[in-house]
Amino acid sequence: MRQPAIAFFFLLMLVPRSSAGQVLHWANLLGVSGESMIQEVRTDAQDNIYVFGLMANTGSVDLDPGPGSATLSWNFGGLPGSGYFLAKYDSSGTYQWGLKADALRAIAVSPAGDVVLSVLVDGSWDADPGPGTYMVSGNGMALVRWSTNGTFIAASVIEGSIAMHLLTNDQGDVFLLGQFTDSIDVDPGPNVAMLSSSGYSDVWVAKLDAMDQLEWSGVMGGVGMEYAGDLAFSEGDLLLTLRTVGPVPMQQFDVDPGPDTAWTAFGQNQGAVAIQLDPTGGYVRHASFDWPVWWQSPLIRPLPDRGIVLGGAYAGQATFTDADTVLSMTSSGNDAFIHTLKGGVWFPGWTDLFSAYGNELISCMTPFKDGAVVVSGTFTHSLDADPGAGSIAFLTQGPPGAAWIGSYCLDDGSHIWSTMVQGTDRDWFMDMNWSAADALVIGGQCSDSANIGLAGPPALVSTNATSSAIVARYRSVNTTCDANGVAVPELVRPDLEAFIAGDRLVVDGLRSGEELRLFDGLGRLLEQRKVSGTHMEIAMSGRSPGVYLVLASSIAGGRLKRLVHQP
Repeated sequence: MRQPAIAFFFLLMLVPRSSAGQVLHWANLLGVSGESMIQEVRTDAQDNIYVFGLMANTGSVDLDPGPGSATLSWNFGGLPGSGYFLAKYDSSGTYQWGLKADALRAIAVSPAGDVVLSVLVDGSWDADPGPGTYMVSGNGMALVRWSTNGTFIAASVIEGSIAMHLLTNDQGDVFLLGQFTDSIDVDPGPNVAMLSSSGYSDVWVAKLDAMDQLEWSGVMGGVGMEYAGDLAFSEGDLLLTLRTVGPVPMQQFDVDPGPDTAWTAFGQNQGAVAIQLDPTGGYVRHASFDWPVWWQSPLIRPLPDRGIVLGGAYAGQATFTDADTVLSMTSSGNDAFIHTLKGGVWFPGWTDLFSAYGNELISCMTPFKDGAVVVSGTFTHSLDADPGAGSIAFLTQGPPGAAWIGSYCLDDGSHIWSTMVQGTDRDWFMDMNWSAADALVIGGQCSDSANIGLAGPPALVSTNATSSAIVARYRSVNTTCDANGVAVPELVRPDLEAFIAGDRLVVDGLRSGEELRLFDGLGRLLEQRKVSGTHMEIAMSGRSPGVYLVLASSIAGGRLKRLVHQP
């Protein structure tokens, strides 16, 4: 048992409300010591919540936030390590069951609440979480099925690889997505279904029925390195993504897992692919993108018109094709993006780009609801959460970074609301899902003093852990589009005026009490001054040509200007 870890303050005079405010129902803070996080959040039709979490170093979690105790501990002897856990909560946040599962890699939950696990096996492993024993052996993955009560049902083994993404349904079918090298047998039964890679690593996809019988499988990839990205349902069809790092010059490859061919169309050697398959594994369509994406990208979700929305981050040169323009971008680090393809034939839609300086990531994304999508992730320095003509600047003090979350319109990608979450250490929302009751459930990690009110009444985290695993349920989340967008009032700031005249940097529009900082294009701090008036000048003589960043910040937020110095 622990003392309450979330403090609620309803001090509207101190924190202005707006129509962007969300309504927090409850939050379970699981970390006791060390750094822990929730990696995956799943829900069922009864509004129960299942979380798959990670302990990143020596430390402990208590899975039961109530009067009981369900403490799990890991000790890696001062060295880096990772341990995993699984837990279930009801819609009120009450602990149902949980356990340590260090070999766990991914989970899926059916609407009825049946749990499917992808487990890394290198030797033998007991798949029965209860007092019984069911040993599985092999070198690859165990596909394990538990009931909604956490009791063992069945297990089978696929040799040579592991599925990093799982989906299941009430019929007990399981869809798997992973990557492999050389060859693997994807049939867990007595038959053999060998898949062979064309290069260093390829992506494999498969479907098993309720008895773990292989129904179909396929492989996608070329002579380079292909990695599994994401997996989602779309009205019975299957949506999946992969990322690739190929040779120079790039060699196109086939993404049709069947007997026909469907070639990629990359213009550079790093990119991503979105693919749609029918329920039998048959190819429907795909789209290639010149995006050098982050390793957990791109995420994919269906749109109501049978189109798709993609989200994630890229690093390097990327090209985004919209309905009326082509954007060629070079990132400042890892830069976050949302991109849509509209309709059943995937016409180019719109793109939202999020960048300032440092690294900005989108690590989770909901399906569209009420005409909007909610995205979340982390950033290390600064982020402009409004991809339109306006600016909503969020500022952190640098690594390890802060969490951010925002809601954006289906029609045009316009900003509805956004906010940041920053405590004393690492803050990151890693997964989220809508519940059966249309509540938003978020999982990730938060550090002490982080405000998880999400632009609603403040809810401050209190923890002794470095950064604690957290699962939170929000009863109400704004997904209503407004013609003018909805901003959080306390973060809206007048524009900062900055320019270089001769050998002087001139900054106007400052406010007393702000802090002015000058960075180079790599985010290195060059100057830092307290502001006492509205005007300030900084000598630029002797500074190298290139990009410079001017940041005026206070506790209310930050304003950023990017300048080019050409002495």
